[in-house]
Amino acid sequence: MAETQTAEMLENRVFDEIAIGETASLSHTVTQRDIDLFATASGDVNPAHVDPVYAAGDMFHHVVIHGMWSASLISATLGTKLPGLGTIYLGQDLHFRRPVSIGDTVTATVTVREKKPAKHDITLDCACTNQHGEIVLTGAAYVRAPTEKQRRTRMTLPPVRVGRHDGTQRLLAMADEGTPVVTAVVYPVDELSFVRRAGRLASRAHHAGAGRAVCEAARGRIKARRRSWRAAPGRSRDWPRSRRRR
Repeated sequence: MAETQTAEMLENRVFDEIAIGETASLSHTVTQRDIDLFATASGDVNPAHVDPVYAAGDMFHHVVIHGMWSASLISATLGTKLPGLGTIYLGQDLHFRRPVSIGDTVTATVTVREKKPAKHDITLDCACTNQHGEIVLTGAAYVRAPTEKQRRTRMTLPPVRVGRHDGTQRLLAMADEGTPVVTAVVYPVDELSFVRRAGRLASRAHHAGAGRAVCEAARGRIKARRRSWRAAPGRSRDWPRSRRRR
């Protein structure tokens, strides 16, 4: 029998329920994927965040995640926990205290400081800490709290695939450190394969400076086979598709 899974629910806290000093938190451990996704979504490709070589000479000596990523944890806490559904974000003060690196676990905490009944506005103190309890970000959020109770199923986000080609980059780095080698692409099945595969390989190797490609094809034999194929009775003049794809 299939196991039944209970969907996670989001439930807000309306203005009248919220008490001074009430808190809510959200934690996340930083990965390279987080940096890639945030840089892609925001367009912030500052090399301090995305280029390890550049970052090694920067003040932190390694890649750090964007400061606004930590701030986004505060936004997520406000929007999904306290006050939650129906919250209107009015403003935010931020002060960045420490860098956040890959492997750090950041916990964002919001604490209700002040309530203004006239428009149901709330001021919350905000802080992000790392796994050592060190403060990495402080600030204050200004929101308009909901007045109607809501409870909804948490949306399931679509999967996002991030392709970094790390293996290819490592291979190219190893090639850069070595001496040029002779690379032979021998005997493709047909001329089309020769052009598409051997030709491209030779071009890429030449431009990358990684080696000297020597492409040798049995042209005479290929042409003879093509003439023989086309001359055979009842056969198409086109070279067999299965052979062209080899």
